[in-house]
Amino acid sequence: MNTMKLLISFLFLSLMFVSCDRDNVDDIDITEETEITDPEGELVDVNPLVGRSGGGSDDGLELECLTILYPFQLVDIDGNNISISGPSDFENLSEVEVIVDFVYPLNVRHDLDQEVTVDNSEELGELFIECWPDFEDFDEETRFPAYLISDETSCYELSYPITLEKVDESQITVGDEDEFVDALYSDFYFFVFPFSLIDEDGELVEITDQEVLFDVLIDCNDIDFSDSLDFSWDNADLACFQLVFPLDVVLSDGTVVTVENHEEYCDLMLIGTISDFSYPITVLDEDGTSYVLNDIDELNALISEHCDYWWDVGSDGFFELLILISGTEVQGPGIPNCYDINYPIEYTDSDDQTIAIDSDEDLINLISSAEFGLDIESLVYPIDVTLISDQSVSTVNNLEDIFAILEDCQ
Repeated sequence: MNTMKLLISFLFLSLMFVSCDRDNVDDIDITEETEITDPEGELVDVNPLVGRSGGGSDDGLELECLTILYPFQLVDIDGNNISISGPSDFENLSEVEVIVDFVYPLNVRHDLDQEVTVDNSEELGELFIECWPDFEDFDEETRFPAYLISDETSCYELSYPITLEKVDESQITVGDEDEFVDALYSDFYFFVFPFSLIDEDGELVEITDQEVLFDVLIDCNDIDFSDSLDFSWDNADLACFQLVFPLDVVLSDGTVVTVENHEEYCDLMLIGTISDFSYPITVLDEDGTSYVLNDIDELNALISEHCDYWWDVGSDGFFELLILISGTEVQGPGIPNCYDINYPIEYTDSDDQTIAIDSDEDLINLISSAEFGLDIESLVYPIDVTLISDQSVSTVNNLEDIFAILEDCQ
């Protein structure tokens, strides 16, 4: 692989930003129900999910990422069954004193158009607590709606205890998965940062804010993603282009799913099941010109030809710095981590001053302040890096040395 091909490959992976059929949660006892007193003075269990609905639609009753399909029945506090065959039947519920539960079995459709039969309230609860966040529930990009992150729904697991927060900012701390499930089953909560996830190697990953959580979750996808581009919940950017919906994506199990909009696209990212695009796909440039791409080679070529600002990075020194960080975890969780930089490193600016960079944090702050380049005339070599593969220290004396390490890592 020559250096230009390596660079194109790296840039494509780092630019590729895209805004399931999982087994249900096993061995979780979702039995906690609200008790109320009926007119006869008897205690009656009420399924809390009855009150968590987002309302009726043309297809059924919306319940987070689930739709309870028509026809179905509800049971009231007196034991009467109420048939719901369409949206208009919900108007009759105003005359019902208390709805206690659904009548099972239920036909339930997941947002990804997968239909299952639910035989009891426990099975419905298991599906419900696996629902990923609805983007309408995000709170000014500061709070992330809580949902069960486990080996059934992600490549990470929650590390307990963990603190959760209601909309009114009151908080609770749950000590294990059972307590977490009971909390979400009965009410709506946000995660409270920081908290930790456990990766597949049993290592703790600290989640300091919503952006870090999002990055970690999309790292579970089989294709490499990065939020190195400006991210918006409202747009799906791919380098300097925008994706056109609907489009098809390939899930990790080989299933091809049609994605209707950016919100559905982001849902798939959070679940971590995207393997690739199912070509052809269409993208738009900033002038509204559309391009139909038939495979990844055409996509690579289009990005390298038109997304000039990723090549016109300013000085040679800034370009070299971008390549240096491309092999580190600074680049983001979706990119191979080849080595760690042994700080401090130095660069010279246009005034021939030497400036030191003392840590990953300093490097991130420096890069994030750049729009089209920084005043970096050249890196000061040699630079030592510690290889992740064997923890040996390697010295790089120029850009070609960096490329050589990256090639071995790829």
